Amino acid sequence: NIPVLFTTQRDEETSIVEALEAGADDYMVKPLKRLELVARLTALARRSGVLQSKDPVEAFGRFTLDTENQKISLDGNAFEVTHKEYELACFLFHNAGRVISRGHILESVWGSSADLNTRKIDTHVSRIRNKLEIKPENGWRITAVYQHGYRLEKVEEEAAA
Repeated sequence: NIPVLFTTQRDEETSIVEALEAGADDYMVKPLKRLELVARLTALARRSGVLQSKDPVEAFGRFTLDTENQKISLDGNAFEVTHKEYELACFLFHNAGRVISRGHILESVWGSSADLNTRKIDTHVSRIRNKLEIKPENGWRITAVYQHGYRLEKVEEEAAA
């Protein structure tokens, strides 16, 4: 349920109606006014539930993510992580079970274009895998997907034992 804001230079009524009927939630005519754009995006996010307040501490099996303090814990024992390591771990946990391309990770966590060298992704994934002890006996595993990216997978307790 992703909100869609349609922006274009066309201001004819038929163009607006077409965009709204095609699935747009809102419509703005260029040139865009910055404050109005921010207000409309905030309203769309609020109506779609994207801005719902979340619990600052989220549990993922034996791992907890504390968004207020940017801490990651395993069974209550906190790890020392950098800001980017925290963001990458959160991104992987929130997308658990999905194959995520290196380019998508790079864009989402670093805000960089996907056409850059993605070896830094491999390095950071390896670092958090080791630092956070993400391994089957702790209920999770990070799987490299050949020529694509990574998947954080929950491991069933019977399989982990």
